[in-house]
Amino acid sequence: MIPSGFLSEEDRKALTALARDGCSPCWVTRRANAVALLDDGWSRQQVAHALLFDDDTIRGWRELFEQRGIEGLTSFDVGGS
Repeated sequence: MIPSGFLSEEDRKALTALARDGCSPCWVTRRANAVALLDDGWSRQQVAHALLFDDDTIRGWRELFEQRGIEGLTSFDVGGS
């Protein structure tokens, strides 16, 4: 389980702004919501159930945030050759 309270106040405000911004793409809003819920102490499984994703997707978004911060959540990199 991921410990709650891992977000800085600045990151929390930025994620909240992204989630509430009516102009942000829906995939950005979903990612922001997921990370904010994890910060609130929700488990990956709870977040996945609430947002209609699988827990591997939620884990990936959390890892993306850990590696690249908010920028990682707002970029849409497609792998492949």
